[in-house]
Amino acid sequence: MDDIKTDKNKISFKKKLNESNQNNNEVDTAAFDKTLREIEKTLKILEQKLGTNQDLLRKNEIIKEEIVAENKVHGTIKEETIDENKEHKINIEEKKKKYFGFYGYLFLIIAIFFTTYAILNVSKDLIILKYPVTENTIQYFYEVLAILKFVVFNIFSFIKNVTQIK
Repeated sequence: MDDIKTDKNKISFKKKLNESNQNNNEVDTAAFDKTLREIEKTLKILEQKLGTNQDLLRKNEIIKEEIVAENKVHGTIKEETIDENKEHKINIEEKKKKYFGFYGYLFLIIAIFFTTYAILNVSKDLIILKYPVTENTIQYFYEVLAILKFVVFNIFSFIKNVTQIK
């Protein structure tokens, strides 16, 4: 009796094994198809990028030919100077991208400082009424500003006195 059960188990095990192999083959082909589609999409994107690069190269060649044709009428010119001119134009475009220089940022910081000072000066009493804890901090801030004002004016007066002695 046990022999019959083991034979049945062997047969059912073989059937399940065959079914699982068929399912695995289907899964593998599905994964392969998905990967193949992704590769095709990537290739299309690369072809588009190559196409735009080739268009740019064609435009550059056309511009070179036009410059050479114009200069043949007026005289001869080397292709090296054409490349240098293009590099110079690119450098000019890169320089135009800067928004502020050193003095622009310095002016911006000073303007922000003075507007903060003016707003705090106007609303100082209201802030102290609503938040009494900040009174010492605000007084300390104004003391520091008074010290800085004193130092700056003394530096200017010192420079003025030194220049008058000479």
